[in-house]
Amino acid sequence: METKFIGLDGFGEIENLQSAKRKKIKGNQLNTAQKTVRFVKRASKLVINSAVKSKNKTVSSVKISKTNSVNGRRYACSTSFKGSRAHAMLSKKAILAFASCGLLVTFSFVTAAGAIGVQNSELPVAGTKDMSSPVNYNGYVDNQDIDYGLASTENVSTADEAFSELNSNAHTIITKALIEDNLQSDCVGLYIDNEFIGATSEEQALNAALDKVLVDYRKDYDDETTTEFANDVKVRSGKFDESKIMSVNEIIEKAEGKFSIQLATDIVYTREIAYDITTEYDESQPSSYEKVKTEGENGEEEVTVRTVYVDGVQTDAYETDSEVIKEAVDEVVVKGSDSSSEGTSSSSTSSSSSYGSGSFIWPLPYTHNRTSDFGSRWGRLHGGLDIADGGVYGQPIVAADSGTVILAGNQGDGYGNYVIIDHGNGYKTLYGHMSSVAAYTGQQVAQGEVIGYVGSTGNSTGPHLHFEIRVNDVQTDPLGYVS
Repeated sequence: METKFIGLDGFGEIENLQSAKRKKIKGNQLNTAQKTVRFVKRASKLVINSAVKSKNKTVSSVKISKTNSVNGRRYACSTSFKGSRAHAMLSKKAILAFASCGLLVTFSFVTAAGAIGVQNSELPVAGTKDMSSPVNYNGYVDNQDIDYGLASTENVSTADEAFSELNSNAHTIITKALIEDNLQSDCVGLYIDNEFIGATSEEQALNAALDKVLVDYRKDYDDETTTEFANDVKVRSGKFDESKIMSVNEIIEKAEGKFSIQLATDIVYTREIAYDITTEYDESQPSSYEKVKTEGENGEEEVTVRTVYVDGVQTDAYETDSEVIKEAVDEVVVKGSDSSSEGTSSSSTSSSSSYGSGSFIWPLPYTHNRTSDFGSRWGRLHGGLDIADGGVYGQPIVAADSGTVILAGNQGDGYGNYVIIDHGNGYKTLYGHMSSVAAYTGQQVAQGEVIGYVGSTGNSTGPHLHFEIRVNDVQTDPLGYVS
């Protein structure tokens, strides 16, 4: 067949072709329905191919991770807690199929709607545009200048761009579905002070392991002892990446050293009950006469103190019970009441008996540990020493030197239960925040004699002894006198 080349003037001949021939050429063009079908087929094929590749990669990943015993346990966190491979693959297929079908139907309707809006103008005839445009297997031109009227994709102006947009959206949805499928649900995570430790599907086992931590901590104590976490320890449900899933033992091992534990236990000890002194007067004897008719005897009581420790350090103590196990016997003193025979010598003897030695001993034999010294504290003078240590509550306090008790009790001035002893020569000592006082006003006490017990009464942040030495009623650093 001879090939005929047409010049510019030859186009006029095409215009003169018979209508039948022109109709035949136009018959090779796409109508609206054909264009829509072609677009949907291409979109479907690409989305399905992309989904299949993603599924194969996921299944391959599942097979690899299943071979590892630890990772195998991580799949126990799936919704069914069985983690079967078949279930995982079916879930992915369902997600992919639903996403693909939804996208294809949506874009089919959009394309059809756009096609209906196109004016009934004739599609370009082959050869009337750039002939370098590719021709498909049906022989019509993939013209990139055709507006398909995709009303819902404003920035998409061609079929290829619409097709690219479809593939991108499908890929995004499928990727999101796969990521969410890899996040394991129905799991719980352990958090300590808002720090994530690890996750597991075995919620009951994790709670049991945490309880065991508390039980083991108090194993050397009695049944009345309690323990609890002093810091923020929480078990929260949620979705976790596979790399965060581990066994309960692994979680507890990772959390070791991060727990803060409070322990409360009862300390029982025996405390003396000071006897009282009663006085009887004998008119037949001079006022200087004094004789002990009945010897006094201290009683005893069993005291229970609830003591609280946090990580082994005592933080609080309070008396919860006391029971007298031996009654005190009052001392009876007989004094003369005939003032006419009063002599100066007896007065001198009485006065001298209130004088101390001038040498002071440490007032709390249980411990020499100081928690606060004499000097400025919190913007004001701290006029003594604070002495405290673990288990100090209820320990006996002794007189630092002999003298006369001039105050014993609670005056509501912040010292709680306290004792002041006058040692003569301008020296006085104060013993504050006692749990109980074992002396009385006017009592003559010897150096080292028990005058009370450590407590936390008054303005106190915990069990301790506040000890002062005053010289001519001026607070002085006790470390200048005791050590």
